[in-house]
Amino acid sequence: MAYSKETEKQLKELYRQKILKIKESCGITDYRICKTFSINSGNLHSFLYQGKTENISLEKTRRIYEYVLNQK
Repeated sequence: MAYSKETEKQLKELYRQKILKIKESCGITDYRICKTFSINSGNLHSFLYQGKTENISLEKTRRIYEYVLNQK
């Protein structure tokens, strides 16, 4: 499904916040996410901690969220 750029940005931000909460509570490292999803560590860092949603696709963001959710 295609979303407008603004909607996609809002969805990524929502996923980002959920990922950070879950990641903090269950101890998943950034390194593990980078290796599992073949993501550049700089891109992951700027997405998670600086909120730069353009660095990672919505699909990959959704997959990361599902991954950390299943690690609980």
